Amino acid sequence: MTYKKLIILSVLTYIIPFLIGIFYVEDMTINPLNYNLNNVDYHSNINSKETIFKSIFLNNLKVNVINIIGCISLGLFSFILTAYNGFVIGYMIKTALKLTGLKFLIISFLPHSFEIIGIIFSCYLGYSFSNKIFIFLFEDENKFKINDFYNILICFTITFIAALTETYITIQ
Repeated sequence: MTYKKLIILSVLTYIIPFLIGIFYVEDMTINPLNYNLNNVDYHSNINSKETIFKSIFLNNLKVNVINIIGCISLGLFSFILTAYNGFVIGYMIKTALKLTGLKFLIISFLPHSFEIIGIIFSCYLGYSFSNKIFIFLFEDENKFKINDFYNILICFTITFIAALTETYITIQ
């Protein structure tokens, strides 16, 4: 599969469930604005910015690592985790829009959008490495290159910057 097709597949893996979360899901009983995935009270004086940053970064890094090693499942884990993230963010946007309005949603969500790039990129890496494993197993040709290592570093750098942005810009 060509890289362009894998990129499109990665974006669609996120976007389609995202749109389903926004437009096609009836209201659930959980209010995602009160649900904290990182178990950190962002408004508490007990938690320092460093603790919040560490929690956000490690949570997002975990998602990226699972997406990348999803290549072992030939991309199935990458697909499931990325689709789940897209759906949850879509549903959270729908709920936040109803509860807070467009201005608050844009201000609070915009820094998180950088995090989405990392998720989609790690999904792409999971799909890409799956493709390379498939080629290696059935065509006996090694397609892994040093650029693959650099791509992983880029993905983790995006995640790091997204956590910094979320900690020091969004949570104010």
